[in-house]
Amino acid sequence: MKDQTGGPADGPDARHVTQEQCLFVGPDLARTGGAAYHMRQIFRWTRTPNVTFATFGSTVTPDVAERAARVVHIEKRKWTGYPAAISRLAAHVRETRPAATLAFGIQPLLVTWAAFGLVGHRGGLGYIEITRPWEAFNTVGWGPRTYANDWLMRRSLARCDIVTANCTDGVDELRTHYHVPAAISRRVHNLLDFSEFPPGKTDYRIAGPAQLLTTSRLVPDKGLEDLIEAVARLAPRRNVHLTIVGDGPLRGTLERLAASRGVTDRVRLAGWVNPPFSLITAADLFVFPSHYEGFPNSVLEPMAMGVPVVTSFWGTDARELAAAGAVLGHEPRDVDGLCGQIERALEKESLRRDLAEKARVCAAQYDSRTAAAEYDGLYAELAAIAASRRPSGV
Repeated sequence: MKDQTGGPADGPDARHVTQEQCLFVGPDLARTGGAAYHMRQIFRWTRTPNVTFATFGSTVTPDVAERAARVVHIEKRKWTGYPAAISRLAAHVRETRPAATLAFGIQPLLVTWAAFGLVGHRGGLGYIEITRPWEAFNTVGWGPRTYANDWLMRRSLARCDIVTANCTDGVDELRTHYHVPAAISRRVHNLLDFSEFPPGKTDYRIAGPAQLLTTSRLVPDKGLEDLIEAVARLAPRRNVHLTIVGDGPLRGTLERLAASRGVTDRVRLAGWVNPPFSLITAADLFVFPSHYEGFPNSVLEPMAMGVPVVTSFWGTDARELAAAGAVLGHEPRDVDGLCGQIERALEKESLRRDLAEKARVCAAQYDSRTAAAEYDGLYAELAAIAASRRPSGV
């Protein structure tokens, strides 16, 4: 498979699978958010040849179309679409017998597991968890659909040869609640294309109102109500303005909250901005008060561009970033703690500069140009597992 998208050229230390068929099963790339971005980065920067992309969507981005050896549209959008999606993927698996398969997210895993079972395929199967599965189920609430998802997830994970998550807590939940053996479970990094980023922030002086920024879907559990409340509490003693980049069902709720707290003139809901880089680098402080996450690109982007970050402890990884001095952290839902860390960051230019420098160092390990090698390693391991299952001489 030729590299036509600016990915790294093959080198003597490249970890390659042979020219056997490999398969990547993922949700619709037309979706917004970190998952679709992460999938595009895997395709752009991995070196593994001959990878087919089986997508739940009807279209793919041009870079993926050029990079993939083949695109298979399995088009699963609703629960009622599972049988047809499984049948379409099974037909591809029966034809190509992929040596190594990566399923990106729980629904792609369920479809892949069922398709493999339908045709009796024993190729290497890996799973990429992109959030925290147990926490997500608890947040949604337990009912017939959640119990069904949980049961199916346990069955499909038992078939996997390698199980990964993009955050420390995700790996822990897979081991603790789904009994995935430690020997086959591991943490992998999100991928960020640093080549797309602007040079980043260099001036940490604050001239005029302090500009706070967050990027987020406007949905529950992102802590955006906490952030507007923090602006209201800070208003009597700090001239702070907040821009929220994103959209979603809570937009009206947030607008009404800003009005009721008397900070409509200090809170701007900007909607989706793609890319948001110019807004990020113009901010004095990036603030991310989410109640729980896997590992959000929303935090990695300002870190990579040298923008000081105040974040909730949405998971173990956030606490580790704070311990490394790369961010200032507070407990989720703790508005007083959020206010305190915002004030602390705004107080000293030297602190903002120090946070930015350490953040750049921490973020560097997520650069797609180097971190994508983890996914090449997964394909290589899965192909080796598949080869070990073949009868001698085949």
